[in-house]
Amino acid sequence: MADYQIGVFAVTSKDKPKIVLVTSRTGDRWIFPKGQPEKDRSKQKVAKDEAWEEAGLSGTIKSSPNEFKVSYGTTKNLIIYYMKVDKIHDSYPESKERKRTIVSIEEAEELLEKDLRKVLKAMAKKYL
Repeated sequence: MADYQIGVFAVTSKDKPKIVLVTSRTGDRWIFPKGQPEKDRSKQKVAKDEAWEEAGLSGTIKSSPNEFKVSYGTTKNLIIYYMKVDKIHDSYPESKERKRTIVSIEEAEELLEKDLRKVLKAMAKKYL
């Protein structure tokens, strides 16, 4: 298993930006949609696929990869892309396994744990 995961900082619009978060598989914390790297798929493709599978999002990756050191569970590094959300689907592969929320930056800060809060602030400063 890789020592990093790949995910998206999914933003619904730039006017009044809302961030899409999902619960971890155990449901005990809010996270960015993310997953494991795969040999035959690019990091960008993994990020888009995880956004779809975990949060029901389709959209466009609008950045190069951003790397962060994090520490929760077995994840030590997070590669995250800024993604402009084009559509939020009601039905998606993990809709029964995870909750999804669409919140302001301030609300996301309240929901995320320390390491992911740092990621949120850095990504918001850079892209919003």
